[in-house]
Amino acid sequence: MLRLDRFELAHQAVVFDIGDIRLVENVVAVVRVVDARTQFGSALGGVFPGGSHAVDFSGLPHGGVTIARGRCKLGRQTPREDTTMAKKGWAAFPHPDKGFDYAGDKLAKAWKDLHAGDQEPFPDEKHVAALLKANPKLGKDAKAIADEAQDAWRAFHRGDFQQAYEAGVALKAIGASVAIKAGGIHATYLLDDDKAKTARYEELIGLADGAVAALPGEANSHYRRAFAIGRLSQTISITKALAQGLAGKVRESLDATLEKAPRHAEAETALGLYHAEIVGKVGGMLAKLTYGATATEAEKHLKQALKLTPSSPIAWVEYGNGLLLLHGDKREDEVAEAWDKAAKLKPRDAMEALDAGWAREQIE
Repeated sequence: MLRLDRFELAHQAVVFDIGDIRLVENVVAVVRVVDARTQFGSALGGVFPGGSHAVDFSGLPHGGVTIARGRCKLGRQTPREDTTMAKKGWAAFPHPDKGFDYAGDKLAKAWKDLHAGDQEPFPDEKHVAALLKANPKLGKDAKAIADEAQDAWRAFHRGDFQQAYEAGVALKAIGASVAIKAGGIHATYLLDDDKAKTARYEELIGLADGAVAALPGEANSHYRRAFAIGRLSQTISITKALAQGLAGKVRESLDATLEKAPRHAEAETALGLYHAEIVGKVGGMLAKLTYGATATEAEKHLKQALKLTPSSPIAWVEYGNGLLLLHGDKREDEVAEAWDKAAKLKPRDAMEALDAGWAREQIE
């Protein structure tokens, strides 16, 4: 059976919530027609786009569909170094840049721009003290924890993903956000082994669940949960995804995120692609009747993300993918334009460098 219940976004993945297993066969029939017509395959094991992905760009900013000279064509998966988990450590970020080093006060000064998309609060002593007040079990020394949290984020932004992950894990729920983001972005771009990816995402879900339980008032406790669950959904079977109710969990977490952080651009992107994926895969009528998904809602959320973060490569990447999902080659010029904008934006950290790099590969 086609793995049609799952789709991944550039940094998020959403699972189709099929409540009645009997409906799967109907959807499969529709999907087969769509797949035959579009001739898009599963280069990376997902269903189709999502951000640096498009109808089977498996959502990953690697391999899948490319736009070249105004034409949409199948692209070859981008070669990546052998980055399976090794005892000696994670694969290194391949494009180190001094501009990504936010030592000392540089981090605080750049924080608003670096985190415009995920609305992560700056982990200064005041913020950490508030978290400790909400949950005293997380520690006592607010200043020490704040310093460690800031160092973890510095590691993330310069591309030292393993260091960021390990430092975040050590900080328990307070460090879960940086740990999950570091582990997830690294797996998305720099980890090839499927079993290792599944294990990674399962670890991230555990961290996210712990964060939601310990710090339910933090928007990113919920958003990172949606991110981790969505990523896991790409690596398991449809049967497991349905049995675990992953779609409902993802949507629940995204709704909670936007309720607490209305300007959370990454959550807006996730919801936009949620609608676009469904509409693009099963058609407007079935999408609306079964999931309440519409092209109008998809574009609304994707455009809102662009409005909130016009300088974010991933916002433009995902906007292009959303258009491709919804309209195919009818608006391929707009898709190419969106990816071109993403490619030309100057990255502010390692993650954005990877995002922009993926976009460049699609238009070259």
